[in-house]
Amino acid sequence: WRERTRTIRADSVIHALVPWLLVTPKFTVTDAAATTGRSFAAVNTAVGRLRDLGMVSQVGADGRDRLFAAEDVIRLFEHPPS
Repeated sequence: WRERTRTIRADSVIHALVPWLLVTPKFTVTDAAATTGRSFAAVNTAVGRLRDLGMVSQVGADGRDRLFAAEDVIRLFEHPPS
């Protein structure tokens, strides 16, 4: 993930979200905004960018409380490397 986010501005919300995704791999934008203290709009934009980078995917219905998942993280929990 570091390589995927290497070129993103240092003050981007993305850099606050990435570590959080390791402990909260399923989330809504509302959850992420509350956790980071950033605006819904800023977090929504960041989550869209993470989706474009293939780091999260939408797993719930459209709307304000869309559910997203960091599938790579979930896979690590379900199938840890031996």
